[in-house]
Amino acid sequence: MSTEVKKTNTVDSNDGALSKWGILALAVGANIGAGLITMLPVAIAETGHSVWVSFLIAIIVGSIIAIPCMMVCSAVVPPGGGYGMVAGTLGRTAGGIYSSLSMLNWLGSGIYAISLAQYINSLIPAANVKVTAFILMTAFFILNLVGIKGVSRVQTLMTGMLIAGIATFVIVGLPQTDFALLMPNTNPEFFANGGKGVWKAFLLLMFGVGPQYGIFYARLAKDPKKTQPWVTRNQVLITSVAYICMAFIAAGTLPLEQVAGKPLTYVAQAIMPTWLFVFFMIAVPMMALSTTIISTYVVCSEPIVAAVTDGWYWKGLARQTKGGGYVILMGLQYLLCVVPLILDWDMNMLGNTCLLTFAILDIVLYVALWVVPKKYPEAWQNRGWGRKLPDWVFYAAMIESFALKLLTVATSASSVKPYIIVITVAALAISIPYAIIKVRKGGIKERSIDQD
Repeated sequence: MSTEVKKTNTVDSNDGALSKWGILALAVGANIGAGLITMLPVAIAETGHSVWVSFLIAIIVGSIIAIPCMMVCSAVVPPGGGYGMVAGTLGRTAGGIYSSLSMLNWLGSGIYAISLAQYINSLIPAANVKVTAFILMTAFFILNLVGIKGVSRVQTLMTGMLIAGIATFVIVGLPQTDFALLMPNTNPEFFANGGKGVWKAFLLLMFGVGPQYGIFYARLAKDPKKTQPWVTRNQVLITSVAYICMAFIAAGTLPLEQVAGKPLTYVAQAIMPTWLFVFFMIAVPMMALSTTIISTYVVCSEPIVAAVTDGWYWKGLARQTKGGGYVILMGLQYLLCVVPLILDWDMNMLGNTCLLTFAILDIVLYVALWVVPKKYPEAWQNRGWGRKLPDWVFYAAMIESFALKLLTVATSASSVKPYIIVITVAALAISIPYAIIKVRKGGIKERSIDQD
């Protein structure tokens, strides 16, 4: 690779900053907070006792999606996460469109702070949800300014506490679970809302089964081609066990009206002694959602930071603190996180907004993954993971991924308020001509994917 190409791919001093354990902590923390703590109660409201079936389907589908992600990530390294993959395979215009659309994710990022505030409110009723969520958003914005190395240390400690808390919940909760409620042959109300409920719950829970998001951490890893497949495999394994066990307990211990759409606090309080309940509240909801908020700042920053380097936006957006935090970029993300609080969005609305924006971005990303074997044939043949798998396995998994995301867009679009659709369409209408004009004017660097 030439010196010039390396310069265009350099982002900042955070490159190669994290070990595989640091990356795993980011990935597991992001998934568990999104899928288990935030979406599980919402999914129970959609499908009732059969929520574990939705989780099982989500895990199976997520595992299939993980196959092409691991194959691609062991073949090439995209500096700049999803943006780097799209720009490096589909060209500058597609990369510009992707980076612009990725800003829509910032609106949905506030879902985790609101969810954490609801847990605190269930423990301390005097704590106002909106005020608490605002304080939490502010605190995590400040924390992320210390830079990825400092954040990773905090994240690793939090993830360790989270896993210990989940293990405790499972050990205490499974013996108290009424499994007769969790089987269709012993519970006539097992499929409370029929197949549609299972489907809607599945889509919500897929938000927390995101193996493709390892791509966003690629440049942060010390040895990304080996690290990313390892992280994805272990991320899926850890979250699968946690998801199924906690879904059993959440849907099989209390009447549905006490848990549907409500924090897991009530289940934990019912099955645990007071001292253990306090530990659970600190170790699971608070740690899970905290780790997800931290990871969200990383995932949402990566496409924009790389795009700034390539000339798409004002250079000041990527201005860093001494520790490496992006003070202006993360400040803008923080301000947009507050929008759902001001507009008083409910959790279902927020969840479907996140699903819609992530699904649109994933479709673009999957197109980029699809072309990697043809665009980089030598790197593909020498990939570190899945070399013995035939190419049809890769393409079959990609087709399944495309189909899922298209269905997600259709389902989520029917569950959000009309102005969200308008905002999404407007973002597309602005980002496409913006990208075309910027490329024609010149000054946008070509982004090369690392094949070495």
